[in-house]
Amino acid sequence: NQRSGEADALATGELLRQEPGSLLLFLPGVGEIQRVQEQLASRVNSDVMLCPLYGALPLADQLKAILPAPAGQHKGVLATNI
Repeated sequence: NQRSGEADALATGELLRQEPGSLLLFLPGVGEIQRVQEQLASRVNSDVMLCPLYGALPLADQLKAILPAPAGQHKGVLATNI
């Protein structure tokens, strides 16, 4: 539901602002991933890459989520249990 998506985005945004590393967040489906990604976009610093990860995503986008973040950046990977 939307309230839990907002709570996920708030908590994840806070972790991404405070912690230097990357974060992997499992969500129940693609819709939830998209909602949380939209809500996070305005809450994270410019050095954070938000990367969705689910089975129907094109391979290039899956690799972007899986490969290490570029120097000076860290990632928030929003994934289903692919």
